[in-house]
Amino acid sequence: MANSFVEFLVDRGTISVEQGTGVVEWARLSRDLLGAIAMEHGLLSGEQICAVVQHQREGGGMFGDACIELGFLNRCEVEVLLRAQEMRTLRCEVERVILGGLVVADDIWGLLGGYYGCEQGLPAASDAA
Repeated sequence: MANSFVEFLVDRGTISVEQGTGVVEWARLSRDLLGAIAMEHGLLSGEQICAVVQHQREGGGMFGDACIELGFLNRCEVEVLLRAQEMRTLRCEVERVILGGLVVADDIWGLLGGYYGCEQGLPAASDAA
């Protein structure tokens, strides 16, 4: 399985490598930061985020690891936040390929289903209602 949805689209020839690179870069720049997601859900305060950033400046490392080291979050909470960030990044990628005209909106559910290994694809939004 491709590591990312964009790699999946490139591997199957739906988009070119150049288009995929553009989508990934755009999604990276549009990505929600882990601290922002944690704050949105009441897991971290602004003061705690500042403390984490200062801890990172002093010792390096990843944001989630610094949260654990400082006792603000546990490993499970960081893993859930990382999955949430991953899903938000996927949403950004999907929006970019559709709004950029790289994929027809009606085809996205089938492509996502293929990416996740579902032969029938995923149900269209109109089917879920």
